Order: sequence, then C-alpha cells, then structure tokens
Amino acid sequence: MATPLTIARRSCRSAGIPAQPWLPSQAWLASPPRPTARPRLAAMVPATALPDRAWPCISRDGCGPDRARLRVIALASEWFPGRGGLSALNRALCRALAAAGHEMFCLVPSVSQEELTDALDASVHLLTPAPLPGGSSWDALLRRPQLPGNQPPDLIIGHGCVTGAAAMVHAEDFFSSAARLQFVHCWPDDMEMGTPTIGSDNGARADDRSWAEMVLARTASRVVAVGPRLHERISRELSDVPGIPAPVRFDPGFDSSFTEPRRPVPGPPRVLLRGRLKDAELKGLDIAARAVGNAIRLSPAMGSEVEFRARGAVPGQADHVHRAIREWADSPALRVVVRDYSTDAARLRHELRLASLVLMPSRTEGFGLAGLEAIVEGTPVLISGNSGLGQLLQECLPPADAARTVIPVMGDVKLDARRWGDAIATVLHDRPAAFASADTIRRTMARQRTWEQAVTRLLNETGYGRGRSVS
Repeated sequence: MATPLTIARRSCRSAGIPAQPWLPSQAWLASPPRPTARPRLAAMVPATALPDRAWPCISRDGCGPDRARLRVIALASEWFPGRGGLSALNRALCRALAAAGHEMFCLVPSVSQEELTDALDASVHLLTPAPLPGGSSWDALLRRPQLPGNQPPDLIIGHGCVTGAAAMVHAEDFFSSAARLQFVHCWPDDMEMGTPTIGSDNGARADDRSWAEMVLARTASRVVAVGPRLHERISRELSDVPGIPAPVRFDPGFDSSFTEPRRPVPGPPRVLLRGRLKDAELKGLDIAARAVGNAIRLSPAMGSEVEFRARGAVPGQADHVHRAIREWADSPALRVVVRDYSTDAARLRHELRLASLVLMPSRTEGFGLAGLEAIVEGTPVLISGNSGLGQLLQECLPPADAARTVIPVMGDVKLDARRWGDAIATVLHDRPAAFASADTIRRTMARQRTWEQAVTRLLNETGYGRGRSVS
C-alpha cells in the first residue's frame, strides 16, 4: 500500500513538476499560507523492514569535504518559533552555523517579511517551496530546492518526525552525496502517553511515532540528540544496529548578551511558568500551582503579594486553565494570571525579565529550552530533574548550585508539590540571594556551553570540523 511519502516522491518524479521548484527568499510574498496542521509522520514512514543502505561516510578520519566552508540545508516547519522548542533550536542552530562561516539555507513551508529580514541579518537564507498541485505547503517541502550555483549541499538537517522524512527524501532522491543529520528533540512515548486524547489510542500512536523516529535515525548519516537525556535514550535504542555510527550529543548554547548581574525585580513577586499548556500534565502545571499554594502557606504574610502567571494557554481556554490553577493552589490570596501561547519575542522576553522565579516542573522533558532561556536572562529558575536541561545543569554546576536549582519530580503529586513549595518559598523569601545565585549559574553555563562550541563539536564529531579543539 502506498504511503503519503511514496506518493509525494512519485509526484516529484513523474507528475510533470519542475526539477527545481523552490523559490528564492526574495519571493516570500508568493509563498503559500502557513499550514495549520501537520500530517502524521508515523504514516509517512511505514513500520516495515529497514532499507538496506550504507550510511554516507562522514567519519573524522577521512571522508569529509576538503573545503572549510560548508553548504548546509536545514528543513524546518517555520523560522520564528511559533510551535515550540524545536523551531527555536533550529533557528539558533542555523544562526550559529552561519556565524561559524558556513553557507546556511533553511527550507520552510512559508515565510513572512519579518522572518526573512531576521534570517538575512544572521546570514541565513530562507527558501520556500512553490505550491504543489493538490497538496499542502507541508507536502511541498518534498520538492527539490534551487540553490545558488546549483552546487549540492554537504549536510542536510532534519528535525525529528517534523521534517526528518522530508530531509530523508532530499538526501536520497536529490542530493545523494550529502550527509543527513537527524536531530532528536523529544521522546514519542513520553509525549503521546502524557497527552490524553479523547477517542484516540495514545499507545498505538506512540508506537507508530517511536518506530518512525527509529527508521529516520537508523537511515541517517548521523543521529544528533539534544542534551544528555535524549542522547542516553537514543543510544540505547540504536545499540542493536550493527555498524551504526554512535549518536552525537548536542548541548545548546547559553550565550548571554549582558555581563552585569541583575537586580531583583521590584514590587510583588511574580512566579512564571511557560509552555504549551495543552500539554499541562506533561509540563507539570498542577505541580506548580499546588507548590505555589504550599509556598504561600509556609509564609502567610507573602500570600497577598504573590502572582502566579501561566503563559501558553490554548486560545479560548484561558478561563478553564485559570479555574484549574485556583483549585490546585487552594490559596484565595494568590493572584492568578493566564496568558495565551505567544510567539512575540519582545513580549516574552519582557515577561521573562519581570519574573522573580521561573518554574519548569515537567514530569518529563526531552531538554527544556524554556528553562534555558530563563537562565540566559539571569532569572532565578527551578528545573525538573526529569529533563535534559536538569541533567545538564547537574553535570556542569557545583553540587550546591545544582541542588538548589534542579528539583526532583517523583510522580507523587503531594510529595512533589511539597518539595517544590519549599524551594519556591526559599527563593521568594530572599530574592537578592536568588538573583545573585542566578547570575552565578548564568556565568557558569555561558562559559561551559556556547553556541560556537556547540556547532564546533557537532561538526568535529561528524567529520566536518576544521580541526579546532573545544574545551
């Protein structure tokens, strides 16, 4: 039975579609409207025997390109991060590769003038596909892009089940000399089973998506896992494949634009949780609300001043989320504010810098870019131990700093809320000390993990480095 992926491939080969139907970035006005839904990638990669193909050799000792400047293509769902952490990481990765001197292209279904300008300012070239007759703008990602000079790329980057299949088509059908890097951003079992859906078999969907991830990973030139948690998991899953190159671990950078310590935010304290609240259980919204209520009960005098703000509600659901938070917190004095999910970078940064504390009590989190962004801004944070970010902080920070910042989430809601409530009360009781500690953490992470180091390690470990050492 033909799958959407094979049908799309046949379209590209035999339906009379031009060989290079991509538009240069200047033609952004003619791009199709931004897609509202993504097709199920589990159906696009059938759970059948893996193809018998060799991985392109990109080992450190021999097969990489001779020239220092690489031509790189990344496939993404969008340029600005409207759908969450994957898009944010792709944008930062593209900018970092361009800053390292490489020729960087990003293929997206559609692009706005603001996005185009933002990318060009970082020397990243956005390409959008011409419409595919009878198909969506997502389907059009499967078309061959027109690159300046008709020179093929050296590297093609795909992200999980979002653009991994399209990246596979580009590498296998259009640019066979290019190596394909498959980035792993999340674990389907965690994401699907933690997001109940009425009338849907979450277990079956998780199984399909997990196998799709495995097929994309096993057929890639190299697998790149974001952070230590996902690296451990994908290393285990690929351990039964003879001869497959070891997965590469990719730790995002903590580059910061300011050097002076931040002073505590004046006025009543605000506790902030950011994330897609359609996944409220995964994000630990109930743990956060109960913990803030517990913190107020530990310091009753503080209760009338504390504001708990949750950013990320589904449009039209803010009132429902507000009522749920009030019920969980069980604190009449607590001020609750709920905001819809937003992609407005200026608004989000403003909100982040006005917080006295940012919470990330996720029950499970592949990495946790929301917590990273708070650290970069010098805002005090509490991070779940069940996250890749939490594991990274435990690796990099002195034990005392890590213990104050990384809080366990054990699965017992009452116990977790009590433990997190104690940590919240400690931060809000002495905000000057909390901001001083946040500055220490920011400086430590900025020294140990930068975006320049991240892309240098990535290219060195895939054989495309320039021989520079990374401390």
